[in-house]
Amino acid sequence: RVISSKTLTNFGKNILELSIKLKLPVLFIVKATVFRQFCSGENLQESFKTVKKLNDKNVKSYLHYSVEGLENEKTYDDSLKEVIRSIEFAASKKILNFTVFKPTAIASSDILNKVTEEKELSDFEKGLYDRIVDRLNRTILIVFLCF
Repeated sequence: RVISSKTLTNFGKNILELSIKLKLPVLFIVKATVFRQFCSGENLQESFKTVKKLNDKNVKSYLHYSVEGLENEKTYDDSLKEVIRSIEFAASKKILNFTVFKPTAIASSDILNKVTEEKELSDFEKGLYDRIVDRLNRTILIVFLCF
């Protein structure tokens, strides 16, 4: 019920952001409360335990690699490795038919927005876009090979 209150949710978000900026140890609170409601685990093995529990009750589920706030090519490349691991992991488990990820896990939302809006890219941005296309192609190839 607390989460359904927009005022309380916004207040909590602001307090959390401030606490993180001040380097206060608050992540354990998040993990013990909100995290448990929305996340099946912190890694593939932990998440798969939740998937198995649900499957035992005939509830189908999937893995969703979710990461936010990435800002540079190194973090996108690191995230791509995790996306590929998630795909390979899901393909190896009979009770998982697929896995999902946000495109912004491997690509700049600014570049994606510019391309979507058909805005002209600078030469530097064209290079970034080429890397996005390469990461997406690598992801598609892994899916094709695994499933």
